[in-house]
Amino acid sequence: MLIDLIKDDELGSYLINNSNITKVQLDTILCNIYGKINNKSLKKRILYKDKGIIKPSAFIRIKYQGKSNIKKSITTLLLLSYLNILDYGISEKIMEIIKVVINIKSSNIDNKQKKDAINLINKVLDDIVNKM
Repeated sequence: MLIDLIKDDELGSYLINNSNITKVQLDTILCNIYGKINNKSLKKRILYKDKGIIKPSAFIRIKYQGKSNIKKSITTLLLLSYLNILDYGISEKIMEIIKVVINIKSSNIDNKQKKDAINLINKVLDDIVNKM
């Protein structure tokens, strides 16, 4: 499922490769979400995975690990805000990046423009981290 979503997508690939979740975990979570929306059984959800069939217990374990990584990533942002390491201005910059990413995903722009967005994202993230 994940392969189809990011095929030839420079920005999607960049985000996945620089995130705190593995491709297998993300693929599993996407399959689970799609399966829930469409009222599919666990066995059917497993069939959507990119890398073949796995045991239901492995699917559940991988899903849990991915969800745990997502929760820890969000908690890290909250912790940095709580400790005033990420102030309101930085939080606003992060929200702007999120809006840009969502707009790019919903529009039909080419990979050159996505590369430009990646460079901008890297610059903003570097600016944020370098202030620490």
